[in-house]
Amino acid sequence: MKMKYILIFSLFLLGCASGPKQQKMSLEKIEESSVDSLVLHPVPGMELWCSDGLSVCDSCLLILDRCQDKKLYVYRLNDFKCVANIGAVGQGPEDMIFPFFLHNNISSSNQQTIYDVNMARIKTIDIHSLLSGSKEIIKQNIPLPAEVIGSTDMSQIGDSYYGTKDSNEGLFFIYSQTDSIMKWIPYSKSVQPSEGNKLTTVGQSRITVHLNQKLVAVAMRYYNQIFLYDNKGEFLKGVTLGKEIEPVYESPEKLSTSSELFFSQISSTDNYIYLVTANQYYKDTRPASQRPRDIVVFDWELNHVKTFKTNKCIQQLIVDPVYRRLLLLCINDEEEPELYYADFQESQLI
Repeated sequence: MKMKYILIFSLFLLGCASGPKQQKMSLEKIEESSVDSLVLHPVPGMELWCSDGLSVCDSCLLILDRCQDKKLYVYRLNDFKCVANIGAVGQGPEDMIFPFFLHNNISSSNQQTIYDVNMARIKTIDIHSLLSGSKEIIKQNIPLPAEVIGSTDMSQIGDSYYGTKDSNEGLFFIYSQTDSIMKWIPYSKSVQPSEGNKLTTVGQSRITVHLNQKLVAVAMRYYNQIFLYDNKGEFLKGVTLGKEIEPVYESPEKLSTSSELFFSQISSTDNYIYLVTANQYYKDTRPASQRPRDIVVFDWELNHVKTFKTNKCIQQLIVDPVYRRLLLLCINDEEEPELYYADFQESQLI
């Protein structure tokens, strides 16, 4: 009998030492209520090398291309003719090395802000001045805070930057430029790693912001989950699209090649959030033609609006509000970028 009590007491102490097991939170599961095909039209004659960034500004399409002599190219939206470029490699005010677009509510409608992670600078370019040949092209040239370097997906509301990193410090960060304070928003309990697995996201989440309503939408790469927060980082809502998927591990620090990637890109307007599904696995070697990607549209309350099926491997997308269409960078089987557009003339999805 004495040995029985000793055994029970030992098991009790062991349970206390290991601590309570954190309960995984379940999110609302939503189904794709409306699915349709999307016709993509190619834009011929585009000289694209390593293009991987799109933006629309001042009735122009802006494309980042890091393999060419200049890093930023400006095209007219009506005929896709290249009308200007900027960003030679160097350390001058108009130079660029490794730029990304920074979408914010600070710049005027004819200005585009970029942040260059190699130069550690934030620059605002006046597109109208660039097109007119003015010498006053750069309207802002300030240091990029060291805390946010490493983010390839970042937006700005007021004096705060919102972005993601590969550091697994949290789902996304909020950096206050005024206070120089970095705040990481923790991962949702719905994506806590399985017992013994240290990796959580194994790759940056995708983030976009609603500049007027000051909302933040974050979609994950290895989970089919999307979250909504306010600009202070307070959780508002989270949903799972379809049957829940999770990353598969070969060991606590190694992903299995059977791990499915889910959301690969994100973009938004005042009305909708556009997400590109990856349709690929970790270290997937299939050609692009075997990895066609869908576009999933949500409203800003995370209700599913529509899913568009495509036959292309989409790398980037942006909404063109001038001609009411989607602009998409896709890759072919040679991994070369190609520009396409999809008309939304009869649709309200803008």
